[in-house]
Amino acid sequence: LASFGLGAIFAVGWSPCIGIILGGILTMAATSGTVVQGALLLIAYTIGLGLPFLLIAAVYDRAPRVIAPLVRHGRVVSLIGGLLVVAIGVAMVFDWLALLPRYFTFNSAI
Repeated sequence: LASFGLGAIFAVGWSPCIGIILGGILTMAATSGTVVQGALLLIAYTIGLGLPFLLIAAVYDRAPRVIAPLVRHGRVVSLIGGLLVVAIGVAMVFDWLALLPRYFTFNSAI
């Protein structure tokens, strides 16, 4: 039962990554000018989704040493992570994410 619960939580957390986002990228790839542009979009999505797993696998043997500072300061790490999630949520509600192009340059040529 615990494994089922953990799997359900994991599925809910990953739904935005493989649902709406992948659907949008597939739509953009299908309607892009060339096959190369569509392939670049899908490759970028795949790298972005898979890279964290590859990095974790690369440091798995050294995980206790890498994770020790996070465990030691776990409360602070959780608090900062939670505040970042709240900040992104507030930015989404007030449509402040639309201001990002003013301060950052995004490559829209792909």
